[in-house]
Amino acid sequence: MIACRFLGELRGLERAMARKGWLVSEITGETPPLHRQTIARAFQEDKGPMKLLLQYRAGGMSLTLTEADALMIYS
Repeated sequence: MIACRFLGELRGLERAMARKGWLVSEITGETPPLHRQTIARAFQEDKGPMKLLLQYRAGGMSLTLTEADALMIYS
């Protein structure tokens, strides 16, 4: 899981990961609240490797992401 403050940084990371062929989920301020819960549930329940990009303010509260192996603070 990689957390960013700014949407531009998150978009740059998303492009870099796409070039590597990685599937990435994201939670930003643009993500509707109900969809945030769906993404978080998939992150918690799916057993395969998952990359999650998270904008601080959008994912900082009310989401359970305890299945993360690591958290990288990008900005």
